[in-house]
Amino acid sequence: MFIPPPYLLCPVVDVCQTLTEEKIPFCIATTSPKPRVPISVKAAKLDAYFPPEKIHSGESDFDPPRFKPAPDVYLKAAAAENCAPGDCVAVEDSGSGVGSAANAGMGLILGYVGGSHIPADKKASHAEMLMSGGKSEDGRGALLVVEEFRNLASLIRVYKQDQETENGGQGKAGSYSFSDDVIQKLQGRVWLPGRHRILKFSNCDVVSLTILVRQIELFFFKKILARGVEDGTPKKHLKGCARNDKIRDVGHGNDAICETFLNFL
Repeated sequence: MFIPPPYLLCPVVDVCQTLTEEKIPFCIATTSPKPRVPISVKAAKLDAYFPPEKIHSGESDFDPPRFKPAPDVYLKAAAAENCAPGDCVAVEDSGSGVGSAANAGMGLILGYVGGSHIPADKKASHAEMLMSGGKSEDGRGALLVVEEFRNLASLIRVYKQDQETENGGQGKAGSYSFSDDVIQKLQGRVWLPGRHRILKFSNCDVVSLTILVRQIELFFFKKILARGVEDGTPKKHLKGCARNDKIRDVGHGNDAICETFLNFL
């Protein structure tokens, strides 16, 4: 069983803790079976937030099983929290999950592509798929897709506040939109239907990226000098290496870093 390292779980814990402190109920609505999900939750040390009664399974809680995109598991989860489906927010990373949430009439559907099971070069296309609503009866997809899990707490908070102010606490599925001001405050990459990908960084991300780029520049500069290439800049030669498909010859075990750096040249 893969157990994510603590630094990957920090945003999840932060979001769960924020929702708990703000008295916003939340639970798991999954197709995966029991006891696999509770065991995974406990292994990840998230069982304080997700005790057994907070985990709902489309496979294990129904006979016969009701797999997503059927709405049953979301309707069960909403009923368990004493919430109308239109007042609920679904966070999904799969097309079937988005379909299930839409078919259940969830008030807001948010997509998430930050999971390690989605390759870096597939995140944009995965986000588009989540927004397409291909498995929803009414064609409804995710309203917005984020890469940073930490964004979810603020989005849920804003949605809850707006619903209470504008609709007296009565949500209506698919009728909501976030303001540009809210979207601009989000961290990381954000995808919206009908718009190009938005690339944003927090101040911390910018500092980290700057340090990373400088370190890589120094690394490649040393490699280039070692080869006796003394003219031009590191960036120039890196681009040349990439064009000649020789980037993997520059250093061993640095393929991912090379590709990341080249994206910012």
